[in-house]
Amino acid sequence: MGVIGILAIIFLKGLTVVTVDTADVTTVSEYFSQNGLGLSFYSWYGSVRLFYFRVPEDTVLASFGLYAVKKSGSSCRTINITVHFQSGAPPVINPLGTKFASYTPVVPSHNLTIPVSTTMNNTFLNITNPSAGDWFIAAHLPEDDGKIEVEGLSSKCSYVLQPLLMVSRRIVVPVLEAGTAQTHSVSSPNTVAYLKIFIPEYTQELNLTLWNCSVGSSGASMCSLQVSLGSTTVPVNSQAFRNCTGKTVCTTVLKSPPWEKWLRITVASTASDNVTVGFNIGASLSACKLESTSSVLGILKSFAPNSSYFSIATENQGSSSNTWNISRSLSDALQIVGNCFRHQTVLREDLDVLSAKFSIVNGPNVTVAANLPTVLLFNLNSGDDSGGTVIVDLLLNKSSWTNHSALLLACFTYGSPILSLESLKDCSTGLSQGYSLKMNSTKTEDHLRVPFPISGYWYLTMQILCFGNRRSNMHLIWTILAISRKYITRRWN
Repeated sequence: MGVIGILAIIFLKGLTVVTVDTADVTTVSEYFSQNGLGLSFYSWYGSVRLFYFRVPEDTVLASFGLYAVKKSGSSCRTINITVHFQSGAPPVINPLGTKFASYTPVVPSHNLTIPVSTTMNNTFLNITNPSAGDWFIAAHLPEDDGKIEVEGLSSKCSYVLQPLLMVSRRIVVPVLEAGTAQTHSVSSPNTVAYLKIFIPEYTQELNLTLWNCSVGSSGASMCSLQVSLGSTTVPVNSQAFRNCTGKTVCTTVLKSPPWEKWLRITVASTASDNVTVGFNIGASLSACKLESTSSVLGILKSFAPNSSYFSIATENQGSSSNTWNISRSLSDALQIVGNCFRHQTVLREDLDVLSAKFSIVNGPNVTVAANLPTVLLFNLNSGDDSGGTVIVDLLLNKSSWTNHSALLLACFTYGSPILSLESLKDCSTGLSQGYSLKMNSTKTEDHLRVPFPISGYWYLTMQILCFGNRRSNMHLIWTILAISRKYITRRWN
């Protein structure tokens, strides 16, 4: 049994403990806690208690512990505590069933109900391959019954919730470089291989290929492997899955992967116990060509080998005995496609502590065409924006609308824009679902309200869908306003 070393760091609000088992140096365990807060019966948004955790990079398991305590006498009744979870931004909750404003799509948060009938109740929520970054927990008691109690004549019941986060994090995660193939193996009890690849800006598509799968010493050409791309998010999971069972060559295509981020890759074996499964894996990227492409090419080439063909790099040492039988030139692995979209510069203006306005440089008109999408980037990465509401208003310029049968499609997405018309129709990237807007000759405006957006970069993609093979351009007059709420965004101060 290995020696266990413990490092404890105490912060102003909470405790962080890092535990390393020297017998297994592949993972490290970390513990984070928040101060317990008294809960209130729900009557308005101020009744909610909000907790914040940050999940480290390369975390393979996150376990949220919820410790509910009843600090009162025996006369206090059993009560249910409602706890909401969300990654990336505070959860949008609606305990009173209130109707949201028009044009406000709301995804229900993931929630748990914790009955508190004794002095303490412990509940755990385990999440595998969680998304790194911000995670939020919101908690409250049932709706306030409105009764007025005279102080001193009745016993006051109080309920406290203290959350704890325990994570298991990989110390080393192999980096898969575009244009480089690797050899990996998995065996019981570690039947999952973890890798990651960096997605540069302007990436249009990721192609991931597995081949040369073998089982044990038999070298079987077909074996059971399952591939997942991305990390677990709540309430809507942002992962793509591919079952490679029975395939000698298995390719996964991910359109519009999240830009400027590490993308997690997991390969799991479903073979029987005590069997080693080996496989080769490689990836290629397709990137958009802009007017100034030198920086894009430089980013891509920095993630590629100097060789003009794919090479095999094993976990322990290089090997030339295995070659990718689908070998292609390096330029194919780091393919720079033609112009993918039109880009229009957006200016952010912080009006005050509560609001920020975005405007088009040389606007407010935006030209949208049928042959290429028009993309606008919005920086909601200030750290305060996740506590507000993004308001998008689109207005069609009727005088420039010549094709009355055409349809304007728009999609508001997080992480990366949509760069294909087919994906724009259902407003989805490879890992997430966006917010759709549509306009035509009879519906000349559309609106969108997104409460509590995820902090980061958001993209508005617009393109015209023509019928009858007619090409059209149009002018769009638009306004967008991002509002930040200080009482939410300064939650941890």
